[in-house]
Amino acid sequence: MKHPWLLKSLIICGTLLSPFVVAKQIVLFGVFNTDFPPFHYVVDQQHRGLDADLIREAFSRLPEYEVQYKFLPVRRAILELEWGSLDMTTGFSSRMREKTAYIVKTPLHWSFNKVAVLKGMEFNFEGLEDLRGIDVAILNGSRLGQEFDQAVSKGKIQAHYVDSFEDTVKMLTSGRMPGIIGNYPIIDYYASKMGFSDAITYLPRLVVPPIRYSLLISRKSKLPGLKILHVKLEKALNDMLIDGTYDRIYRRHGLSFEHFKEDS
Repeated sequence: MKHPWLLKSLIICGTLLSPFVVAKQIVLFGVFNTDFPPFHYVVDQQHRGLDADLIREAFSRLPEYEVQYKFLPVRRAILELEWGSLDMTTGFSSRMREKTAYIVKTPLHWSFNKVAVLKGMEFNFEGLEDLRGIDVAILNGSRLGQEFDQAVSKGKIQAHYVDSFEDTVKMLTSGRMPGIIGNYPIIDYYASKMGFSDAITYLPRLVVPPIRYSLLISRKSKLPGLKILHVKLEKALNDMLIDGTYDRIYRRHGLSFEHFKEDS
């Protein structure tokens, strides 16, 4: 060909003008730098765990978006979501949270908060009244509902807030606390890691109804089409529930997904 440069120019121009070449929208996603295995943990600045696998799978179905991660303490991530300096993060669903974020209703997981005690030290637990006067250790930032918070503020429940799940397990196994409250798969993980699996058991009833843990999209994000992203993520996660992807990912982490219509 006499003018190969002309052909190359036409190809380049055609590619640039093609309706199929669209720049991806960058989604800045806040990842907590605190570990909550098996749901979430960080290895070599890589987001790992069950929630991370679900998030990656969901966005793999939305090729028009590219996720970039920013690692932050939990409270800082929530603040930056409220400010709009983060586009997304994860967190518990609540009416208060809806004021600052679009909540993807299909949860990444449910939080099942139970009372853990040493074997042989079980007591009857039918509701919060049965915790009256009992010292319990709880992870800072845990959401157990208004009724629980009011019982603590009135001194009916002696809650001791600590900075890590390891600390709750240490307080229980050292005899400093007769009970600890938390999402039991996470307590199980740390109890096993610390060699206390055979020493701990759970009271049968949940402390509060299951709590939805979801994707959150900042209402103040500058990302175009926030409501469209919300709808697309809802559909992606719902499709993953229907086609068995949730079950496969949960089994990979030794868990099974519990299906609830509502968290109250």
